[in-house]
Order: sequence, then C-alpha cells, then structure tokens
Amino acid sequence: MKKYFFKSLLFSLFSTCVMAQNSIEAYLSYADFTTSDNKPYLETHLTVIGNSINYQKNETGKYQATILVSIAFVQNESIKNFKKYNLLSSEFDSSNGNKPNFIDQQRFSLENGEYEMELEISDKNSTQAPFKHKEKINIRYDQETVRFSEIELIESATPTQTQNILSKSGYDLVPYVSKYYPANYNVLNFYAELYNMNVAMKEKEKFLLSYFIQDFDSHEKLNNYSNFTKEDASAVSSILKSFNIENLPTGNYNLCLEARDRENNLLAERKLFFQRNNPLKEESAIPDLSQIDLEQTFLKNYTNKDTLILMLLNLRPISSLSERNYATNQIKAGDTEIMKKFFYSFWQTRNAAHPYEEWLRYKEKVDEVNQLFSTNNRDKNGFNSDRGRVYLKYGKPDVRSVNEHEPSSYPYEIWQYNRLASGQTNRRFIFYSPYVGTNDYRLIHSDARGEVFDSRWRYKIDERSSLPATQKYNLDNENINRNDFGRQVDDLYRNPR
Repeated sequence: MKKYFFKSLLFSLFSTCVMAQNSIEAYLSYADFTTSDNKPYLETHLTVIGNSINYQKNETGKYQATILVSIAFVQNESIKNFKKYNLLSSEFDSSNGNKPNFIDQQRFSLENGEYEMELEISDKNSTQAPFKHKEKINIRYDQETVRFSEIELIESATPTQTQNILSKSGYDLVPYVSKYYPANYNVLNFYAELYNMNVAMKEKEKFLLSYFIQDFDSHEKLNNYSNFTKEDASAVSSILKSFNIENLPTGNYNLCLEARDRENNLLAERKLFFQRNNPLKEESAIPDLSQIDLEQTFLKNYTNKDTLILMLLNLRPISSLSERNYATNQIKAGDTEIMKKFFYSFWQTRNAAHPYEEWLRYKEKVDEVNQLFSTNNRDKNGFNSDRGRVYLKYGKPDVRSVNEHEPSSYPYEIWQYNRLASGQTNRRFIFYSPYVGTNDYRLIHSDARGEVFDSRWRYKIDERSSLPATQKYNLDNENINRNDFGRQVDDLYRNPR
C-alpha cells in the first residue's frame, strides 16, 4: 500500500486511509442503510492502528490512548448532522509493546440529498495538528424503487445477546474496514440489505438472490464463487453471506449482488470492489492449457517468437493480475507453444464461440492506440503508454480535453467517462507530459477505483509556473496558481468539454 507521509488523504485501493506525519494511521469506510420506518442513514466505520498512536497514564494508572473525532454532514452551508466524541483504546499496563487496532462505528440519520462529509481526527496525546478531510456523500432512497444498500464487509458475525451499536438483523457485525484481503484471510463475509421487493412483487412471493465474485478487469463471473438463494419478497431483506476465498488467486475483483423476479428480470444490483493477495494460488486462475489442440486454432501457423511476445504484451491492459504474471513468466521461459496456448485460452474465456474474432476486434483498438499514443523519447508503443492502457481498458473517453499550450502549465489531457463497465459513473483521468514534444503523457490522477489517486495532481501540471516555489509547493494548499493568464485546468476538470 502506498502511504504519503504528509497531511493528505490517501484513497488507496483498499479503503480510505487517514494519516498525518508521525501520528495517526486510521481507515475510514461507510455504507448507507435504511431503518424499518424508511429513514435513510449512513453508517461509518473507523479503524485506528494501535501502534500509530500515543498512550498516556489515565486516572486508574493504566496506559490508554484517546482519539478526538468529529464528523459533520453539511448541506448548503448548514450542518445537518454532527458528532464530536473521544474514542478510547483499551487499557494497558505499559506503553510499550504492540497494541491492537480498535474500531469505532457511528450512525447518522440523513435525508435524501448531497452532503459534504467533514472529518477531523487527532491524537489527544500528540502535538500534531488535527487531520481534516472533506468528501461528497449522496443519499438516494426511494420507497418505490427496489435497491440494495451498500455492501458492508464483515470481520465477524455473532448472534446479538444485548443490543448495541454493532447490532443489525439479530447479529453483532464487526466491520472489516478494508477492501484488501491478504493471504492469511480465507473467508470473505459480507452484509447488505435489499429494499422494497414487495413493491415490485407480491408480499412473500419468491425471488432469486444471486451473489458472486467477478474478475474486475474482464467482468467474468467466477464459477467457483457463485451462489443463489430463493427469498420471500418483503420491505426489507437482510443478507448475511460469505465466500471461502482460500483458493482465490491474487487479483482485483467485484463482489456482486443481484435480485431477479420469477421471469429472471433484473430488479436490482450492487457491486463492491476488493483486492486479494494470494501468491500461492495465482496459477489456478489460468485454465488448463493441456487440453488445447493448436492445430484446431487460428494460432497453428504462428511461429515467430517476437511476434508472439508482442501479442502477449498487447493483452496487458485488459488482463487480470494473474494473467499478467503468467504471461510474463511464459515470455521469460520462451516456450512458443505455451505462449500460443495461453493466448488462445485468453480469448476463448472471453468469447468461447468466436475467440479469433474477439482478438481481431481488440487488435483494431491496439492499432489505433499505437497510432495515437506512441512516444518518441523511449520508443514506447502506444498500447504500453498510460493513455493507451486506459483507452484499451475502459474504451474511448466520452470527452477528451486536450490542452498543450497553457502558458504556465505542462501539456495535459483530462478524460471523462460517463459510465465505466464496472458501474462507476462520471470518472476522470488526468494525464500530463513533463517532456514537451515527446507525446509521452503520464497518468497522474483518477477517481476510478484501482487507479492512481493524487489530490495534489495540479502541482505536477503547474510545476512549469513562474510562481515562487514557496507558493507552488505549500502542502496544505491544493488550489494553487488559479489566476494565471490562460489557465483552464480547474474549469476543464469540473466541466470537461
């Protein structure tokens, strides 16, 4: 996991990581739900890393840490809900030694609408300034629409003995505040709620609830990680399920929920991105190549090793992590037969009936990006450039704003996607070229899941500015250099065109 040791928020692939230099390391996640009387609320989960905070003696003579937390939801400059509280760690006999992490959960009643969530967190026993962060939150609940709540990952679930803040649907649910599962985690538990099925169907009429894992890049459903149950339609259906992921290879995935009626019409769906690190199982993600007869495939006459290597490299932008690793190993080994079998298998898994046609359609896009985005300074093919990778993975952007001649900025491009195949909407990609005249643009920021996120991307574009260095590189200032003549970057980011 990348960690930026300055006062900034890191949106990692795993969760939101809150970190201030030499101070707190904490992870924040949240999910929306609805009460039994149809009132929406937001549930926040904050995990504090025990070894990242300071412990002092309390009035009982034990060592304890105190975290000061405030969370506010602001709408039109008016605070709609707010909590400010002290979060206490467990007590210890000594300030030395490893300290366990601890979790806080809060619930905020919110009406439908857009809010700005303002978070402030600090260590009471530290002189570091509080960490502050703002993030937009949208609450959208319609009593007439079938919809899932957000999916909540769960560390553990035990039957409720005494009602408490962790209680939902008869269980105490301890949240798993991350979207990253290391090799030592073999079970993925999750909880969600489905609302208003009794609007689309008769009360207690059976509907199909499907839950499965799909590859994030290819969107292929994994057969070994797919299940369904028949449920009764009601105003609220609670969903507490799990997958054994012991054999799930390293990669990026979506956890998916679907609700369908008796005619198999899709009524609601929800996805949650997560990552798995499981190096020992990576090879199992590759289909059995021994059953492929190359004489019956379009690759039977391919013999040139360099051509095969280039063809495998072309696949990287749309390959899963396991596929990329496998292809890299086969390129190193240099076995042309295995390379051909893997290449055929790659396209067969994506289009079993017409793998060759599927490859040709993709090759047209590769040829296009090679023409558009090949670079001069490093003899880099377009498919291997940042713009080429994004183009091949997500398709042609809906809006591509190109600006090569702003007086105080390096050349840059802002790409807008109205909707990605993963379901994400209004996602942007920011590229810039510090090497003028080379066509070598680097991706420096995106709000799409799984892509690089850098809230200070404007600094890289504006490094060409004539402002004094002390003004350009103020770490607490994200809105720099706004009055330079001809500067359009902020306007183009807000309103791509």
